[in-house]
Amino acid sequence: MADAFQALESFLMTSQVIWGYADVAGIFPDYPQYPRAVSLAYPLPTAALVNLVTGPTQQYYTAYCEANAFLNVLASQVCAALQGLGYPSLGFPATVSQQQLERATGSDYLAKLAHKTIATRAGLGWIGKNALLVTKKYGPRVRLASVLTTAPLPIAQPITTALCGSCQACVKACPAGALHGASWQVGVTRQELVDVHACARTAHALLMQRTGQDDTVCGICVAVCPFGKKQQVKR
Repeated sequence: MADAFQALESFLMTSQVIWGYADVAGIFPDYPQYPRAVSLAYPLPTAALVNLVTGPTQQYYTAYCEANAFLNVLASQVCAALQGLGYPSLGFPATVSQQQLERATGSDYLAKLAHKTIATRAGLGWIGKNALLVTKKYGPRVRLASVLTTAPLPIAQPITTALCGSCQACVKACPAGALHGASWQVGVTRQELVDVHACARTAHALLMQRTGQDDTVCGICVAVCPFGKKQQVKR
């Protein structure tokens, strides 16, 4: 496994993502056969965040969709690589659209597999007051995908509490007033952090108004987060 692990690491190092390996045994009841997971986080380009603090832009929406598409291909590649080494694996793409999200999760938007849970267990970051993954390097300016696997990958130390402290930047900036200002730790539910329906309604309305896109993407809380704000990502 050592040589295979090094090959996977070498591949991921060329992919422009940050990644980690998580112990997910017993975490997702629908997938009990997979005790390990690869978490993939792809940073959004800095240029896409320009003017985002006042609402979603076409530039941000385009970058958001492109990041999702990139991650979907990468997750498939990682999955195929692990399967080629003899380890059953299953890739999970980034959420692409509101319609796909609703079909996959239902009206409560709760998926059978949570990318953010895997990412925290892989040591990539914590859940912010905006209910998004926050990484130290890029803040919440990342998109996520995951791969479940049986490969005995070397797991990270999970992150179990938020590092947001007293910061309320995303709470104050949310145009829907959907963020409750609660601090995350393992066991805190998404409902305690955010009113997902208020968030979705406002995000849909803002995106439609500003870009004409029939989707649910906002990004204001992503733009105002102080973590990773000065990190430049150019593509």
